[in-house]
Amino acid sequence: MQKESTVLTMQNNMSRLVLTRKLDEEIIIHQQNGILCSIKVSKIDGKQVRLAFDADPEVKIDRKEIYSKIRE
Repeated sequence: MQKESTVLTMQNNMSRLVLTRKLDEEIIIHQQNGILCSIKVSKIDGKQVRLAFDADPEVKIDRKEIYSKIRE
């Protein structure tokens, strides 16, 4: 089993969890009533990491710069 460094902090009134993941490993975001989203490391190429998100259509997923423009 991989030794994992986990850090939980508060920033901008939200909790931040920092995890280490390898290729094909997943992270699950959930509430008590079920899974909201799963995030999988689908590709690592040098300094770029490709993430695959699986979520119900009503869950909105955007890059931060897109979200910021929507919120303006």
